[in-house]
Amino acid sequence: MGRNNKHKRGARNQRGPVRSERRPSLTGRVQLHEHSAYVVTENGDYKVMGRGKREIMDGDTVAVSIKNSPHGERRAVIESVVERAAISVVGTYQTAGPLGVIEPLDSRLKADFFILPEDTSADRLGVHPGDAVVARILTYPTRLESGTVTIERRIGGDDAPDLGVQYVMARYGYTDSYPEAALDEAEGLSLDVSAALKDPLRRDLRDRFVITIDPVDARDFDDAISLERTPEGGYKLGVHIADVSHYVAWDGHIDLEARHRTTSVYLADRVLPMLPERLSCDLCSLRPDEDRLAFTVDIELDAQGRVRHYDPYPSVIRSRVRMDYDGAEALLVRAGAVEYSVLEGAAEDVAAAETSREEALERGLACEEAARGYNVDLGDFLVAANELAELRRRIRRARGSVDFDTAEIRALLDEDGVPASAKWPSLRGLYSARCMLRRSSVLTSGALAVPAAASTAACSSSGLPRAIPAARRSSMMPSCASATAAPCRLSGLGSSCTR
Repeated sequence: MGRNNKHKRGARNQRGPVRSERRPSLTGRVQLHEHSAYVVTENGDYKVMGRGKREIMDGDTVAVSIKNSPHGERRAVIESVVERAAISVVGTYQTAGPLGVIEPLDSRLKADFFILPEDTSADRLGVHPGDAVVARILTYPTRLESGTVTIERRIGGDDAPDLGVQYVMARYGYTDSYPEAALDEAEGLSLDVSAALKDPLRRDLRDRFVITIDPVDARDFDDAISLERTPEGGYKLGVHIADVSHYVAWDGHIDLEARHRTTSVYLADRVLPMLPERLSCDLCSLRPDEDRLAFTVDIELDAQGRVRHYDPYPSVIRSRVRMDYDGAEALLVRAGAVEYSVLEGAAEDVAAAETSREEALERGLACEEAARGYNVDLGDFLVAANELAELRRRIRRARGSVDFDTAEIRALLDEDGVPASAKWPSLRGLYSARCMLRRSSVLTSGALAVPAAASTAACSSSGLPRAIPAARRSSMMPSCASATAAPCRLSGLGSSCTR
């Protein structure tokens, strides 16, 4: 008998590893889907097992262990939530006895949130059953308990026109207000061109013909271009970016809020700016016929579009013409530089598109008349810019770049914020007028990357620290003032090269 028992124990010991054996803990980010959840880790993506899905929300950072399922698939078991991504939830308010209930509009969230009986936020804000609300999360759901919330804001009934926009804002933590401290700091800022020009590195370019090209409904204009043909048949391109770094103090209230926001967010019915409007729509907006501080990069190119020389420096500019993409496109079509795509579809849609093109041409002609006052033929200016953009496209394509012809469909809203129609832009319009600006920005970034990389390599070879200040697009990046020292280091780094 003892021999038999020993034999049985030996048989148990010879079995392979138990399927439910957990592997060392990993940390990853949660991705919720309609009927499943995954944890994205540095070792791969794992589907979440079991009831752990109740306690997680999209974007959460979680600690997981990896477990083999009965079918041999590797799955994630939620061990703990390390960091929460969401601080609020958008949902519909209901009641359940003494409790309030928030039913999330995000269908990926499978658990409701509750409002405790002692919470008076619904009464205080005049919220009624069926209303859409933004609720701040007090406690998060676990495997055994539901989460609790308090109502912060009533959006409106379930037919509120901006319900979808409010949902997006709440889900990603966006806000359409700015901290008072940052607003006060912005209101104390002012433009003093005379003082700015005392900087020996800053150059006065107000006699140069500079234009902006942006969407027709843009409110802020943070970049501009100038362009001249050289006697050798090449081009002298000037790219001018609003100099936010002149105004924003490092670690100031504006800087800290800009770091948090990272970028401006464009929604269907509003813009959530990274910077207070005093900067984004005023001091750092390159509006026509107004002096503005900028950071300029002059780039000289040969007749084949290859870079021969570049020179970055702080400047003062004065934009002369404010163009929009469609207006610029209309002038290019009139000049024979590009062609409109063929209109197809229902008769009323074709008629609307033709009317839109006619209106764009009227705007373009008005800009052309304004440019004539500065002895500039705007049509020739745009044709030259389009030629340069095409030359740069060929160079980039030879290096292996890929262009995606995608159309951005825009929802047009009525006065009440209700979607009234949709606009499909011309693909060729995106390719020419808009790409002129985009390729100028890419070219500028490439030019500035060379001295920065060369300086980094030089520091490394000499034993000096590798981290050095480098120029960046300060008007669109957080911590704008960190580029304050960049002009001092980049001015004079103008160099000759072929790219």
